[in-house]
Amino acid sequence: MGCVFTFGLLPRVVFMLLSYARWRSGVARLPMLDTADPYVRAVFMRLDALDPPVVTDPERRPANAAGPRVLPAGPAIPGTRAIIGFELPPEVPWPLPGQPEGFEGKNVLEQRIAGASTERQAVEAALAQVRPWTLVIVVYAASSPDRGTARFFREIMPLAPQCHLLLVNADGSAVALEDTEGTRRWADWLAAESLAALELVDSFVPPQENV
Repeated sequence: MGCVFTFGLLPRVVFMLLSYARWRSGVARLPMLDTADPYVRAVFMRLDALDPPVVTDPERRPANAAGPRVLPAGPAIPGTRAIIGFELPPEVPWPLPGQPEGFEGKNVLEQRIAGASTERQAVEAALAQVRPWTLVIVVYAASSPDRGTARFFREIMPLAPQCHLLLVNADGSAVALEDTEGTRRWADWLAAESLAALELVDSFVPPQENV
């Protein structure tokens, strides 16, 4: 018991008291905050301008989350296509150096978003306006999807009859649908989130060089 007290409890008590004394000494040396300082007032103004926090990822998913949310919109226009880059790293080029193969039609929307709430709402509104026949969502193969990703997909999938998910590398090239870790992770996630209607694709046509 003496060893436990001497080498276990006593050093901890001494260092705790020393840390408390140092903390009190540092607090006493701190100057009072000058609210009239222009820099301090600028910081306060920036904090006041921040939007109030919005809970976009609740702990419990609603019971009807498995079904897509249907938005009021007109019929989809055949022969049109929208390509949405979602949460791509900065090194991924945009627009992509090529076009998804096998999806005939004219691009009516090609946009890249970082995933902010305002960007998601803007893309959703744009898709509801143009109503593409085919929707291709481009994601980074090495990233890990979360509940926010699933919610965004459910919101925009009802706006196009055909929805596809394209995995790309850091250079913007498409990832082949082989037995790779990234492909398996996304495929398993789609199945777990009941997003089987979102088809994984790997077809990609590089741009033609002018001869």
